[in-house]
Amino acid sequence: MGIGALEITHKRMSDLTKAEVSVLRKLVVTFPNHENFSRFELWLWHWRVQKSVWVAIIEINCDIIGWAAVALGEGWKTGLAGVYVHPKYRGRYFARYVLFSLFAHCANTPEIKQRLDYIRYQENKEKLFRPLFEYWGFKDGFQYHEEQKARESAAQAEIKNSLDEAK
Repeated sequence: MGIGALEITHKRMSDLTKAEVSVLRKLVVTFPNHENFSRFELWLWHWRVQKSVWVAIIEINCDIIGWAAVALGEGWKTGLAGVYVHPKYRGRYFARYVLFSLFAHCANTPEIKQRLDYIRYQENKEKLFRPLFEYWGFKDGFQYHEEQKARESAAQAEIKNSLDEAK
């Protein structure tokens, strides 16, 4: 059985219409899990505060079945990614498809790419997220802090060496 016409739209979350936000809210509430609704509200809050959330909306036959989003951090090049697909469509690779499309959009949009090196995601979802964002050249956001510590250690060692040489 075919799935019908599949379409993915990329937008800033701030460019979503009230009707689109309403549909996305209803979509999340269809799954009886308060955590999913809270997570969606967090995305909306992030957009209102930072205005730097990009979303990909996946539709089949003009019905929204899911979304993926990446919120860009301020001052450090890390974004937070999330995805939601209606339970009826899970297990059919729609989450991978919409995430792949979103990361491709991020990698090919200079406004986003210059602000994004690392992507963080829900901890237990590494198998879903990591291969998709690494394909587009982004790094795992959980590695950011480890790399930052290594950079700081190297800088401290360099300072110590130069102080020792000055003696």
